[in-house]
Amino acid sequence: MGQIISNNLSNGNYDEFINDSGPLGIKINSFHESGQMSGLGKLKITARELIDVDNRHANYFAVIELKSNEQYERSDSSVIEYDEIDRICAALDRLKLINPGISKFSSTQAEFSTVKGLSFTSFIQRNGTVAASISSGSVSIFLHGPDKFDELKNLLLQTKSFIDRSRISQ
Repeated sequence: MGQIISNNLSNGNYDEFINDSGPLGIKINSFHESGQMSGLGKLKITARELIDVDNRHANYFAVIELKSNEQYERSDSSVIEYDEIDRICAALDRLKLINPGISKFSSTQAEFSTVKGLSFTSFIQRNGTVAASISSGSVSIFLHGPDKFDELKNLLLQTKSFIDRSRISQ
């Protein structure tokens, strides 16, 4: 979600970065770690603010970084646009609803993917065994059941709340 920022910024003064003789291409990237969670791997969520000084434009988004729990650790990350956070939270609520009675097959999975390729999956077997995973690129982490999606949803909502409190006034 982008917004045009004014000359009178309440959260900081970026005028010193503006060059009267023309654009310099300066971008200011600010970070705030919102939280972490782990299962078979680790997940970290970061709130981000990206300011394009020349165009006086600010973007707000979250980044989810996944780290595998393998001998040779791998990591990948995905961007979540600010406007997509609520949709992801609603999808996480639905993924928790998977149950053994949903199908007569021995294993079932329900998956939700974002536009940028981050995916969330619930797995259930006929015997009631449940699991959940989050994947970005070639990295997946496994959680101990879809109830962990509540923890993830809370982290996403905390990230959104931080962005709302910290965004530059128009």
